[in-house]
Amino acid sequence: MRRKKLLIYPEFQIKFIFHGLLLSGLFLFSFFYYENTKSSQLERLIQELNYAGDHPLNLLIQSHLKERHDFFLVIIAINFAFITLTYLIISHRIAGPITKAISFLKEEYKSGKVLEFRKKDYFQELAAAVNSFIKRP
Repeated sequence: MRRKKLLIYPEFQIKFIFHGLLLSGLFLFSFFYYENTKSSQLERLIQELNYAGDHPLNLLIQSHLKERHDFFLVIIAINFAFITLTYLIISHRIAGPITKAISFLKEEYKSGKVLEFRKKDYFQELAAAVNSFIKRP
């Protein structure tokens, strides 16, 4: 069974993905904050040692700061795409079985069908429990 919708249960999936992005963003922010603090300390040390201007050490630090900025922008973009895709897949494996079980319990159990989930979905035991419940005399 293939997915036909991007979001099966949008209320859950959007919140789930948002929380994943939030956690990832906090991690990236803390890493950036640490890196920025260390770079600021290094810049102050260079100024204290009078290595400002065209001194090679100062030029090296300035080059590093620009490359770091570009690097963080790339990492943020890659992270955003990776986290969104990963959390979308995981949320499908959570929301899919629950949505299917709800739909099955509302209508399809009357036709004598059994409830089945995709192989990689979570909560496989839910299908077995619903099927055994329906088959009770």
